[in-house]
Amino acid sequence: MTDMKNTPKRQRENGSQTDEDAPAGGHYYDASKMAEINTKLNKVLQVVDEFDAVETCMTQLEEENKQLKLAAENTAIEITDLKATMVCVYSGLETSNQELNSLKEEVMNLKRCNSKLEAYTRRENIKIISIEDERGESNTRTEELVCIMMHEEMNIPGEDVDGFHFKRVH
Repeated sequence: MTDMKNTPKRQRENGSQTDEDAPAGGHYYDASKMAEINTKLNKVLQVVDEFDAVETCMTQLEEENKQLKLAAENTAIEITDLKATMVCVYSGLETSNQELNSLKEEVMNLKRCNSKLEAYTRRENIKIISIEDERGESNTRTEELVCIMMHEEMNIPGEDVDGFHFKRVH
């Protein structure tokens, strides 16, 4: 910076003093001062450009933030809806499980009753598996083969075997 106090002064017509080497407009400019001002001005313009870039980024980030908030709100609503749905499903599932258990119990009771009925209806049945089937064998022939087997292999006396009554033979 140039020291303005030490520059030679000249007298003006109206009596005031001015710098000797000042241009006609009354402004004093040095080339190095202009370069320094231009450098500082360029730096200021660079900072302004950076501020504009930061402002653009901020605007984009604010818009993204709005979109993320909206997405979060929508997700929260969906989660609430899903929770309500799950409550309904679980209550329905509980009812279904109770019905299923009831039906299982009923099936077990029916199986027991069926087994008892089957045992009752077959209490006089005898299943013989050691006699070979003959092709085209009649029920009468099957009855004869059973009597023979009882007499010969089981050593039941013939008069006892003759006293047996067969309801059905097959």
